[in-house]
Parts: sequence; C-alpha cells; structure tokens
Amino acid sequence: MKKVILVVSYGDDTHKNHFETIANKSGFQTILFDAGGFPTGNEEISIDFFNPNSLFVSVFGKNIDPNEIAGVWWRRPRGKNKEEKTAIEQYSSLEGEVLVRSLKDFLPNINWVSDPEATRTACRKPVQLLVARKLGIKIPDTCLGNSSKMVIEFIKRLGNKKIILKPIGTSFIDLSKEGQ
Repeated sequence: MKKVILVVSYGDDTHKNHFETIANKSGFQTILFDAGGFPTGNEEISIDFFNPNSLFVSVFGKNIDPNEIAGVWWRRPRGKNKEEKTAIEQYSSLEGEVLVRSLKDFLPNINWVSDPEATRTACRKPVQLLVARKLGIKIPDTCLGNSSKMVIEFIKRLGNKKIILKPIGTSFIDLSKEGQ
C-alpha cells in the first residue's frame, strides 16, 4: 500500500491540487483532511487514552492507519472563512482546531510541513521583527503597544516621516458594520 501524506487544507485549494499530482507521481497517496469543516464535516479524529493504539483518523469514512502516514502538509488548516458563524459553530471550530493541532503530538515520528505551533508563532509580527533584528536585518522604526503616551512619543520622534499602521496579527474585522 502507498504511504499517505495527509494534507490539512480545504477542497478548493489549488496549491493542494498541484501538490497531489506531484505526490502521486512520486508514489504517495494524498488524503485531504478539511480542517475548515472539522469537527462537523466528513473528517473524524478520536483519541482513546485507555488504548495504547489510541489515535483514530478517518476521512469520508475511510480509516487511515497512523502507521501509514508518511507526512503531513499543514497547508491551510482553517480552510475558507465563512462569512458568519453562530456561537456554537465558533465554539465547535475552536475546539476542533485544538484537536487537529494535537495530531502533531500523536504523530511525532513523521515529517510535518509546516509545524503547526512554529507556523502560529511565525505569523506574529512582533516575533518576526525580533528574529529579523537578532539576525542583523535592518527593520524600520517600529512601535507596538496600546500605550497612547508611547505612540505619541514615537510619532514625535519620527518628525515628518511617513507612518504605516499595520495589525500585528491576522485579525480581521468588518468596519462597514461598525455603529449599526
């Protein structure tokens, strides 16, 4: 049987489709685990701590033997964003994400591209700036924080230089609904 590469993404991901073609030519079977639809979609993860072989993974009713998994491509774990989710859908999604992210701990001897926690850390702009500075890369004058006094002092120190305001994470809000 072919070794499996578990692709954590979503169905319409064109990069996933290209990767699948190349992996199949190299003798690997790819299985899409749509984490964006988990835990209410067609994917299942169960962990039975009373059973030494406790990890159970299933996609569209096909059980995947953890010993057959050669690697995981942690591509787009959240899938496509739905416009609006109910409170229970948000809760289910967040709880499901914790379980999916835990797969790395239950599959420690396989190749992961990319490590879920390392990816999460690397997405933080303060961490990116810190690493860049430690590596000797020139970074722009930067001020992060919520102290209005510090921000005002920073702006005064810059004088007439242009300022760019950016979020430090990947949070998005719809300002068109603000004040309605």
